[in-house]
Amino acid sequence: MALPSADEQWMLELVNRIRVDPDGELGRLLTSLNPLTAVDPEVQSALDYFGVDSTALQQNFAALTAVQALAWNSGVNEAATGHNNLMISQNTQSHQLPGENSLLTRVQDTTPEFINSVGENVYLYGESIEYSHAGYVIDWGFTSTGIQQPAGHLLNMTSGDFNMAGIAVGTSQVGEVSSTQNFITTNDVGPFILGVAFDDSDGDGFYDAGEGLGGVTVSVNGISTTSWASGGYQIELLSGGTYIVTFSGGGLTSDISTTITVGSANRKIDLALLGNDDTEVLLVRDDGDFDGIDAVGGSTPTEPETPVTPPPTTGTEGTDASEILEMTEGNDTVFAFGGNDIVWGFAGADLIYGNTGTDLIYGNTGLDTLYGGRDTDTIYGGRQEDIVYGNLEDDIIYGNLEADLMYGGQGADIMYGGQGNDTLLGNRDFDILRGNLGDDFLIGGSGNDTLIGGSGADHFYISQDFDIAADFNGNEGDRVAVTGSGVSIQGNSQSVTLIGDTGSIMIEGIGFDQFDSDNWIVFV
Repeated sequence: MALPSADEQWMLELVNRIRVDPDGELGRLLTSLNPLTAVDPEVQSALDYFGVDSTALQQNFAALTAVQALAWNSGVNEAATGHNNLMISQNTQSHQLPGENSLLTRVQDTTPEFINSVGENVYLYGESIEYSHAGYVIDWGFTSTGIQQPAGHLLNMTSGDFNMAGIAVGTSQVGEVSSTQNFITTNDVGPFILGVAFDDSDGDGFYDAGEGLGGVTVSVNGISTTSWASGGYQIELLSGGTYIVTFSGGGLTSDISTTITVGSANRKIDLALLGNDDTEVLLVRDDGDFDGIDAVGGSTPTEPETPVTPPPTTGTEGTDASEILEMTEGNDTVFAFGGNDIVWGFAGADLIYGNTGTDLIYGNTGLDTLYGGRDTDTIYGGRQEDIVYGNLEDDIIYGNLEADLMYGGQGADIMYGGQGNDTLLGNRDFDILRGNLGDDFLIGGSGNDTLIGGSGADHFYISQDFDIAADFNGNEGDRVAVTGSGVSIQGNSQSVTLIGDTGSIMIEGIGFDQFDSDNWIVFV
């Protein structure tokens, strides 16, 4: 069986991401719809070059509905690889090259299953895996809207008819990413429980090449398999039903399970290691809550059968023991009290207090307000605009999606903004603030802090003490914000230091002669 490479697994995950959660895809690729602003600068160049029309793009996506994730098919992959290699050798992008059989014949020749229908996407000139994916789903081209008409690549990727795929990724003669995606419909196999096991080293909550966890055992009601070197796995079921899915071995500290109901379509469950402490979680990707946590560290969470929204002055109370507290789909308030607690917010605008103990808090969906409490906590905001307070001790805070407001509080905190235009305030002590994607505001507060904006036009604020801006990029619109009546500048060929009324900040990687008054903003 031909298994996917890391890049092929990555592209399969991107395909399945838009299939199971089409509503969230534009928000992952773009930071603004008007004007169209891409996360990836190279994608932005393509949007500008083709003149992609925002209204037409949104209309294409509005017509999409969630469909099943695709299982891997090694025979289809063999056909895709043969065609991809031929495109590379002939340096020609085409669905059928001279002397080559038709798409259906090629796939039939390598695939033992009976094929009801087939589709194909090809791209010889991708700047990267993510750029190629954006090209397929946006479907840019030389038309009046800058989008191919019809958007055939997007329609192939999101067709509910297909249930399996084979993807080939290679390198073109000029060093660009060449890819061929073949999709099929077959009734001979399936349904599958499938997914990927990965160590989320970059903190984006999604698989990237090189993050795969091989050798993890996945068991479904007595049927088991082992995750591939790429991290992917799949188990074919004999029929639909309710199944317990368990991940074990492969370096996991304990078994971790969840329960899932399968009908006639494939279901997708991912295993991820999150945060600096590699917290083991399961994410059921196709349940309408793509980024929501469904199990942690061997637990099998079940939501209350009757969701109840408590009044504002009361809430669910934990105990002084270590426990798992699960909210409802309503607007919940929970007090974890003592113990090392795990708290799931689920949907709704939740208010969660970790209080004492080393807590793990997930806001999930909804406009949440999360308080870590008195000890060292790990907090995940979730999918919408959240407010997160680390409070005391050394906390790890993830804003995740949308525009979050994050306060580190006391302690040496590590904060990740994630997607969205976030505001990160380290407050006291020596903090590390990472804006990640979006146009972020980074305010270190007291203590010698390290500020890392990531992509986007970020603002680095001089606050108290001496801070370091580690990735300042004026070409992306980054600015230093200074409070007071003026600023003095010192520097050399390697760095620039700005000294304001309240503190100073050193800009690494930019010479004194490259920095001028356009690179800072003064607030009086």
